[in-house]
Formats: sequence, C-alpha cells, structure tokens
Amino acid sequence: MPPPTLVSTREALAVLRSAGVGARAADRVLAGGLAGAGVRTRSVLLHDLGRVRQLAERPVLAGRTITEHCPQGLFVARRDLPPELSRADQERWFAGGWGEISGWVRLRLQLEIERCGPRPFAACTGGFVTFGAEITRVRVGDGPVAAFDLAAPGSWFEVFDGARLRTGPGRPWVIHPPTQVAAAAPARVRIGG
Repeated sequence: MPPPTLVSTREALAVLRSAGVGARAADRVLAGGLAGAGVRTRSVLLHDLGRVRQLAERPVLAGRTITEHCPQGLFVARRDLPPELSRADQERWFAGGWGEISGWVRLRLQLEIERCGPRPFAACTGGFVTFGAEITRVRVGDGPVAAFDLAAPGSWFEVFDGARLRTGPGRPWVIHPPTQVAAAAPARVRIGG
C-alpha cells in the first residue's frame, strides 16, 4: 500500500471549502482531527489528502431527510468533541453544560419528549456529525444550567453517522421541532348532569 499523499493545511482547507464547508468550520474540522492527526514538520502541518477528500464527500442532510428520519424532532449540538473519549465519556461531555438553554426551552423540550418520545441528539464539529444519542430527559444540572440524560441513538443515526448538517452561525445548539404529534388519549367529556 503506497503512503498517503500529504497536503498542507492551506491545501486541505481548500478541498473542504470547495465542498461548501465554511472557512471557520473547515479550520475546526482539521483542528479537531476529523481528517486524522496532522503531521507536523518544521514549517507546516500536513494532512492526509485521502481522508480530507473523504470528509469533503460526506453527504449533506437537509430538511426532508431530517424530518423523515427524526419526526420527533432533532437537537443539534454545535460543540466540538474532544478526541479519544470513550462512549461513556462522550455522553458525559454532551450531557451537561448547556447554560445557554433558557428555562422555557428546557420545559418545551421536556414536554415534547414526554409527548413524542426521546429526542434524537446529533453533535457536530463544523457541521460534520461526530456523535449521536437520544435525550430521554431534560433536567437542571449545576445551578440553572440544563443537563440531559442521554441514551444510545436509535436507528435514525444510521443515516446521520458519517454525514454533514448545515448548521450555520449562531448559538451552540439548534432545535428541529417535531413533525409528528403523539396520539393523545381521547378525552372523556361529560355533558349534562
């Protein structure tokens, strides 16, 4: 097997940018090791061109695909994943520290979970999906900071794993609301005495 073709960070960024990855997102993707660890030389950091191209070729999931596979909604975390964590450590990393989420949003999420079932959770680095889980409960962690109880992802993650999401600029999370409404128990109405 021939050795990998190595390219400079500038060239790797150009490959990612040509695939529609924003400049800051491309920087975060390479810094986060999604294309593998870079090789440091005296003057430049080199990246495996094949792995960079594989990243650039990942499918981009959009509206219809998201609603089709996650009718109960989707929570997208725009939070980088530290490299080399076990699955349990990844769950702990993503479960806590959501101070940016207001009390109203926490309440809405919990009510939707109670009504529609666990909420799919996808974490992205620069739009590239790096982790999947399901939020089974929203709670208050340290002080007023939101925390999640996370479980392994359902079958929806088979489509999301190895894909990209267009997350755009903004806060560290994006909520795609549910498109399904859980069947509610019929109300008993008593008319008259």
